Amino acid sequence: MSIFDLGGDARSILAALNRSQAIIEFDLSGWILHANENFLKAMGYQLSDIVGQHHRMFVLPAETGSREYKQFWSGLAEGRFDQRQYKRVAKGGREIWIEASYNPAYRGGKPFKVVKFATDITAHQQTLSGVLNQTEFLMENGEAMSKSADELSARTRQQVAALETTATALAQATSNVRSATERTRETRKLASDARLAAASSVEVVRNTVSAMERIEAASNEIGKIIGVIDEIAFQTNLLALNAGVEAARAGDAGKGLAVVAQEVRELAQRSASAAKEIKTLVNTSADEVKDGVRLVGETGKALQEIESFVEAIDRNVDGVATSSAEEALALDEINHSVMDVDRMAKANGAGECRDGGAFHADQPIAVGRHCRPDRTGFAVQDEQARHSTRKQARDMDAGRTRPPDWSPAPGLLTERPGDQYRPAPSLGRK
Repeated sequence: MSIFDLGGDARSILAALNRSQAIIEFDLSGWILHANENFLKAMGYQLSDIVGQHHRMFVLPAETGSREYKQFWSGLAEGRFDQRQYKRVAKGGREIWIEASYNPAYRGGKPFKVVKFATDITAHQQTLSGVLNQTEFLMENGEAMSKSADELSARTRQQVAALETTATALAQATSNVRSATERTRETRKLASDARLAAASSVEVVRNTVSAMERIEAASNEIGKIIGVIDEIAFQTNLLALNAGVEAARAGDAGKGLAVVAQEVRELAQRSASAAKEIKTLVNTSADEVKDGVRLVGETGKALQEIESFVEAIDRNVDGVATSSAEEALALDEINHSVMDVDRMAKANGAGECRDGGAFHADQPIAVGRHCRPDRTGFAVQDEQARHSTRKQARDMDAGRTRPPDWSPAPGLLTERPGDQYRPAPSLGRK
């Protein structure tokens, strides 16, 4: 039976997870039992395509035969929980990144299946890759700037070095803040959903305990009533016995009364026998209800502990979110500082042009001949010098490519002003 076939409150609780998560079920060996629409949409399959297939259909071929992959499933079969980011293969060989947890489900105290809850973070990983490429790009440019600064005056070298250091710190801080912000936003939403689900579960268990206690009380009342019936049957039997004795004393005149007394006695005996059987059943039911109350009570305690853990996680995640916001503010200040340092470096470069200094380390350019002031007062190169510089930059960047969906972090100075930051979408969010 699938988790989606459960009824009542359990189904309503799972519906919340089903709307926001990609969910798939396996047996303990990794064979697929069921998956929800979010999972099928992310992987590009129909349910009939994957049910009865093995989990390895989603795993890179190089990993399926590894010892780690075998240990992964043996650990799940032993009841060990596993959560991290995974690289998986969707339909048609398309690679996808997911943030997922594999959760062994128990029956009778033993694992009997594995349920996976997942979120698609492919776009997030692609964006992170773009940030890493941009960081590498900035670091290489910083090295070029450092080499060029060696031929400038002492004041220019110091300011360009400061710009390189600040730019590197800015790139690293941008990558960290963007990654932390995205992960924190998703984690915060998941923690909030889990806290609500845990609170709902505690309330359901509390109501269940109350209902079972009422059943136990009703069983006790039934037992008392059965005892009264048994006592009445016993007294009736005695009365019938006395009536039989009196009928025997009466001789022929009491024969009819003796027959009636015998019938009454038999009815009383059958009533007593039935009452004893009912009492036995009621006692058995009462014992079962007591066990049920005890087990449900233990479940309630476990859910309360889970609720407290989830609340603690929610508080921690909220703290991380606050820290990320503060880092973003600090990053904005750093960015303004970089722009100020960059402005000073350009001003110094303009002074070097006026002094007739050299610009490029590999192919020196007579700056006095090629530099002219622009409207801002900074020095710029004429068309011939710009053409030479661009050609050298293209030679340095030969073979460099970026992903088609590359986008820089917010506030990061870039050669592509139109780029916008695009957050990674969360699978199944409405």
